[in-house]
Amino acid sequence: MPDQDRGRKPPDKGRATKTLAEKVRPIQERAGQMGFVSDGLDDKAFMDEAWGEDDQDAEQRNLEAVRAVIKAGLDSGSGIPADQVFAGLHARYAKRI
Repeated sequence: MPDQDRGRKPPDKGRATKTLAEKVRPIQERAGQMGFVSDGLDDKAFMDEAWGEDDQDAEQRNLEAVRAVIKAGLDSGSGIPADQVFAGLHARYAKRI
């Protein structure tokens, strides 16, 4: 699977490459010392913070992605009025009750 971060530089050829497990082990140890118990829901945010992901860079990428999706929606044509959408949903769920 190709690297998802196109801005990331490839590792130096002269440096020994650590395995993912070797890179993650110190983070797991710090997490245990901090009393962190993973339920699986916040793992990405925790790993980004522990790994040193710059929150502002990640936030900027997320903001750009949201803006692109909003623009695509606006460019797709006229929307359906909310009252019409909700009327259809109410009618559909009223049949189930």
